[in-house]
Amino acid sequence: MDTFEQNITSIYGSRGQEWLQQLPTLVQQIAQAWDLTNLRPIETMTYNYVLSGFQKEKPIILKMSLDAERLHKETNTLKIFSGYGAVSVLNSDTHALLLEHLMPGYSLKTYLPDRKDEARLLMCQIMKRLHEASLPQNFSTSFPLIDDLLKTLDKEWDIPTEYLVKARFLKNKLLNYAQPYTLLHWDLHHDNILLHDKEWIVIDPQGVIGPSISETWAFIIDPVSDTEYVANYFNYSLENVRQWYFVRLILAICWNLEDHLNPQHFLQLAKITSPLV
Repeated sequence: MDTFEQNITSIYGSRGQEWLQQLPTLVQQIAQAWDLTNLRPIETMTYNYVLSGFQKEKPIILKMSLDAERLHKETNTLKIFSGYGAVSVLNSDTHALLLEHLMPGYSLKTYLPDRKDEARLLMCQIMKRLHEASLPQNFSTSFPLIDDLLKTLDKEWDIPTEYLVKARFLKNKLLNYAQPYTLLHWDLHHDNILLHDKEWIVIDPQGVIGPSISETWAFIIDPVSDTEYVANYFNYSLENVRQWYFVRLILAICWNLEDHLNPQHFLQLAKITSPLV
């Protein structure tokens, strides 16, 4: 069983297994409805079934998900980010999303580690551009607030107590700051930035309303040097950048545990970051 199938069955159980079995039929139905041809699964998938192909002569990406609510949020987020460096939406349905195929399509991760400074600059520029998009009038009903998502930290989890206590304290402190909220990508890491012609384009947003500073966590790799770079670029407080990074790390650990996934990567980063906050 590959990573994609393992993730689907770990998160959704028997419902996920049934969906995996139905995928060939579902893909065929979508292909007929949207006039798609030459559909082929991409090599690396995690939580969504993703295929490349054509709509007439136009290269496309078909993304299918068992999580209809999450896919709907992604579609709405991409439409709001349209014109600000996000991939174009061509069509959408309850469990399917049709996107333009970015070419050549390699990710910003290919800049690591040799072109790390270029990658850091590009990530900050991309984030800044995304956050120039205006919030929709009905944003409070269309997207979750970071305040609500962070309530996950108030539950009990099987992680070091000191991490959880610190994350709760910092979360409450950071949310009390007077700061403007914007639409966040919420998963803005290097593999979610792809090259299209000569422009870097964003994919796979999750759509959350919160302060811009909390967005930086996903593209921080070195908790020491990257947080310093981010703070200098945006003129943020280094202390606040590192605090947000730690809070988001602990939240990621909690969500991994909730989905029966291994949180070891985030635990290692938390071990490095905890003394800094």
